[in-house]
Amino acid sequence: MKNHLSINGWIGAIALLSYIPSVLALSPVQVTQIASQTTVQITKCERGAGVIIQKNGNTYQVLTIAQLVKTSGCELVTPDGSSYRVDRVQVFPNNIDLAVISFTNLSSMRLASSSNQLPDCV
Repeated sequence: MKNHLSINGWIGAIALLSYIPSVLALSPVQVTQIASQTTVQITKCERGAGVIIQKNGNTYQVLTIAQLVKTSGCELVTPDGSSYRVDRVQVFPNNIDLAVISFTNLSSMRLASSSNQLPDCV
């Protein structure tokens, strides 16, 4: 799939990955590979990107900027080019401009984090 993410999307994805301790041991090429496999495009509302951070059954969670998902009807495009409807939006409290969005996918997808929990503030 040809990737159409903006430079801001890639910078955001790499910045999010930099918070994962295991990334510190990875080369820039490996970080780029992980970013390309775990970054989704957000469409049908504001255009942007997010990073797949967790899976619970067939439900995946994506960390993104809250401003991108303030309107309903958002969809996301996964690295394989498939489109999914956003099922749920959880906005971080205290005016933090982050949100966790959820979508359902029966296929197995790579996660950017090996954590089994959402951030404490969500």
